[in-house]
Amino acid sequence: MTKQQQRGDILATVKELSENRDRRARELKKEGMKIVGYFHCFVPLEILTAADILPYRMMGNPKEPLTVANTYIDPANCPYLKSCFDLAMKGGYDFLDGWTTPDSCDGMTNFDFVWSYNVRLPWRAWVNVPNCLYEESFEFFKEELAIFKLSVEKLIEANISDEDLHQAIDLHNEQRALLRRLYDFRKPDPPLVDGSEVLQVMKAVTSLPIAEGNELLKGVKEDIQINSPDIAGFNIGINVGKAAGQTIFHAHIHLIPRRDGDTLNPRGGVRGVIPNKMSY
Repeated sequence: MTKQQQRGDILATVKELSENRDRRARELKKEGMKIVGYFHCFVPLEILTAADILPYRMMGNPKEPLTVANTYIDPANCPYLKSCFDLAMKGGYDFLDGWTTPDSCDGMTNFDFVWSYNVRLPWRAWVNVPNCLYEESFEFFKEELAIFKLSVEKLIEANISDEDLHQAIDLHNEQRALLRRLYDFRKPDPPLVDGSEVLQVMKAVTSLPIAEGNELLKGVKEDIQINSPDIAGFNIGINVGKAAGQTIFHAHIHLIPRRDGDTLNPRGGVRGVIPNKMSY
């Protein structure tokens, strides 16, 4: 199999997932997992993951004509929200057990009433997010998160343990790091991955459980690195313990692509984690 074929395989998987975003969610629903839709990145996804709930990013469908939404929502309102509402009214989100959103904008605040009245789901949670960074803002948001956590626990009829919450935080932080790396691939000229491919990855990842999404991102990242034409070598490393620089506390390996000239003197490689030990 050629490198081009390998690249095509992983991107074909991503494309299929991005075009059939509800497929995995519906499978998990049949297996008994709860699915909660959300609109905005301010939602505390870690709490949903810790409760063994799939957070499903609602994106609407820009290819689907708006045949219902304009009857209920002002035509000048946000086209994204109208697309989501239109899809919901046609049964496109009938696998959801609930939905949640923060007060991200005036349009979302007004839209909440329309959605809640017309799209009847068993559970709903509103998250108030502070708009400024004062000490009181952090205290306020901590209370909001505690209220949200209690609401989620009522949905699952169980308590969320601190251990499960810490594990969920680690998984979501890992995904954020992987997404930052994906966007780094857009910085070279020419970019190593184009914008449409990144969008497809984002659409796929936000429809999957966090662990599955992370594995998909790792596959995409490794595929891009290995198939990049200017990669001349690799460093492979494992950080074990805080003193060694570990920030995500579960086993994982760093595969770092290297290019000619990316450092003045590459001699010593991974020994460079301690600068005065690198050159020997």
